[in-house]
Amino acid sequence: MAIVEKLANFDGLTLQAILSFLRHLKTKETDCVLRRLIAARPVSRGPGIGVGSVSKAITPPTRTKTSDGEINDVESSSMDQVTKSSRQLVGERTICPPDAPPDLLSEVLHDLRLARATYGRSELTAPWGIKIPFKEGVRFHFLAEGSCWMYTDSQPSMFLDTGDVVLLPRGTGHVIADKPTRRARPLEDIGPELIGNAVYRLSAGGGGERTLIVCCTIGFEGPTAHPLIELLPEVMHVRQSDFSDPALPALLTMMADEVLQPQIGSATIMARLADIVMTRIIRAWVETRPSDLTGWLAAVKDPNVGLALARIHRHPGQDWNVESLASIAGMSRSKFSERFSHLLGVSPAKYLSQWRMRLAATWLRNEYMTVAQTAEQFGYESDAAFSRAFKRFWGVPPSASRNTTP
Repeated sequence: MAIVEKLANFDGLTLQAILSFLRHLKTKETDCVLRRLIAARPVSRGPGIGVGSVSKAITPPTRTKTSDGEINDVESSSMDQVTKSSRQLVGERTICPPDAPPDLLSEVLHDLRLARATYGRSELTAPWGIKIPFKEGVRFHFLAEGSCWMYTDSQPSMFLDTGDVVLLPRGTGHVIADKPTRRARPLEDIGPELIGNAVYRLSAGGGGERTLIVCCTIGFEGPTAHPLIELLPEVMHVRQSDFSDPALPALLTMMADEVLQPQIGSATIMARLADIVMTRIIRAWVETRPSDLTGWLAAVKDPNVGLALARIHRHPGQDWNVESLASIAGMSRSKFSERFSHLLGVSPAKYLSQWRMRLAATWLRNEYMTVAQTAEQFGYESDAAFSRAFKRFWGVPPSASRNTTP
């Protein structure tokens, strides 16, 4: 009511007229119109509410009696004006934009919160090769200049060109070099130099063609961070030519500028950019692979199954069943189960159970919850029932979860 009373301050617009007007709108439209009216300003001191073509005064209502003695608060002429105004605001040429499609990737990644980050500037001249060991956290390399090759123990060599970015969600050890056959030196033998707050500089090579790489390692906090990252591919390579997000190159360039020339406030700027850049890299990678996605990255692109998946991730403790998830997806029970299993490789019930066990391991390992609290959160009848389910999934009891790396 406070918002409506605020609107009544507009010249020629009474509280009763506003209430009558709002009765013509759906809840979603009401919210939109209220926001637009509050933001609007009268075009003059004369009558009107100052919203585009809706400039005629909505006259105060009069009270009239009907033949049966009932009282109408709004006279027909006033109602006609209200109705006309409502059509102008939410009719064929509505000021309220249509609903945007849900951003399911952001919904799933909602709980990833950056806790720490380190940054590196690597200026390398041919011939060069560096063996980078595993480091806990999400890593990415941005090729600011030149080119190189990268491979891991399980991934073949891939060529990285200027403007490309590669994400290693689990900090996997890898080799980068000017040629795929180049012998690599361990990173610790080269010795990165600390040049600023969490910013390192690395110089190596034989003086030939130069390659400039901006590196970042991110650590996240929050109880769902680790399970989500575990479900990402080991390596995610996005070529500059494949960028469909016009903001990503600009963000990467901004980060590179801060890393290459640290200034006052650079650490804060880079931390903000790192959080945004990582999510946008994942999105860019998903958008450039329409056919070979697996797991939740495939499901999150599906407009129906993705809705249900986002609910599972955001509310894992809810008493979900196939019927309720199918309803969220807007599909029949059989079609939903079939589509979900096709995209994720497991049934909805199995995926929910796996997600809960991944969360449970993280919560217990980081002491977010006790065994009893976790069992209750996921609706188990007893601690023993939860412990059995946990051991079936991880092979160890919950008490040993601190020594387990899921």
